Amino acid sequence: MTLEFDIPVRLSGAGRDFGAVRALSDVDLSITAGGTVGLLGPNGSGKTTMLSLISGLRVPSSGTVELFGCDPRDPKARVRLGVTPQHSGLVKSMTVLQLVQFIANHFVDHEPPEELLNAFGIATLANKRIGGLSGGSNAFCP
Repeated sequence: MTLEFDIPVRLSGAGRDFGAVRALSDVDLSITAGGTVGLLGPNGSGKTTMLSLISGLRVPSSGTVELFGCDPRDPKARVRLGVTPQHSGLVKSMTVLQLVQFIANHFVDHEPPEELLNAFGIATLANKRIGGLSGGSNAFCP
C-alpha cells in the first residue's frame, strides 16, 4: 500500500444516513498537506459524522472517503492520524497535569508536562479536574 501525502483527506460525494435520518449529504472536500480546515456549524449539522468517516469510525452510506489515499478503516492509513474525541474513557477526577503526564508517558522522548502547559498558555489549569472543564468550542472565549 502506498500512502498519498499530498492530499491526506478526500471526500467525494460522501454521505451518511442513520436510518431515515440523513446526517451528511454529498460532501466533496479535499484537504491538502499542511492545510488547515475549520468545521463550523450548529449542533446536528454533520461535523462529528464527517470526522467519524475520515477517522474510519463509520462507513459512508454513499460516496467515498480516503485517508492518505486509502480506506480510513485500514490501520496503515490511520497511523499518522490523531483524533481527540469529545467524550473519552478517561477518569474525570484526573487533573489536567495528570492527564498530560499520562499522555506524555506514551512517548520515549517528550517535553516535561509542566513546560507543555506553559507553552500552550494553560498552566493555570494544571490542578483543575478534567471532568470539570468545558468541552464546548467557546471554553476559552470571554
